[in-house]
Amino acid sequence: MWFGTVHPVSLDAPPLASVPGRAASTMPGIRGEDHVAASQSPAGSAASGAPRVILHAVGVVGVGSRCTVSVEMRRADDQAVAVAESVFAPAVARRLIAETALRALTSLEPAAEEVAVDAVNVGLVGAQPVVTVTLIHAARQREEAFVGAAIVGPSGEYEAVARAVLDGTNRRVGYID
Repeated sequence: MWFGTVHPVSLDAPPLASVPGRAASTMPGIRGEDHVAASQSPAGSAASGAPRVILHAVGVVGVGSRCTVSVEMRRADDQAVAVAESVFAPAVARRLIAETALRALTSLEPAAEEVAVDAVNVGLVGAQPVVTVTLIHAARQREEAFVGAAIVGPSGEYEAVARAVLDGTNRRVGYID
């Protein structure tokens, strides 16, 4: 048996906008303070006043050649935990985490139901490892691709995958026509 680490994200931690190189989102729809986004303010949108969806924990547990992933997200007092299982390989685990993160997000933000994971990649941008998740929105007989990205930080690659999903959906959910 092998274990990944469950990385709880402190709900009392300062917004990532106060961390150099990171910012919290102000986009309506899905606003996760714990993801990397091209944004303006940690306070969120004053117009909507809705609480933001935040990533609380990502867990990966493996037994033999199988892995189970869990992703927990929260919005105010609401909590969503999604769990999935598959064979273990690094690329499979990344995609499984992305799909599980999207499932947890859909529990809190039903508009994300029309979004699917297309691909998950890890690469360098400069000297920084970055996870990029390509997402597809399929509705009204058309398909639109969009991307989310997150720097791999001290919590590791798996958490960065979930953050990249939040980043990508943050830019689109609520704005898709």
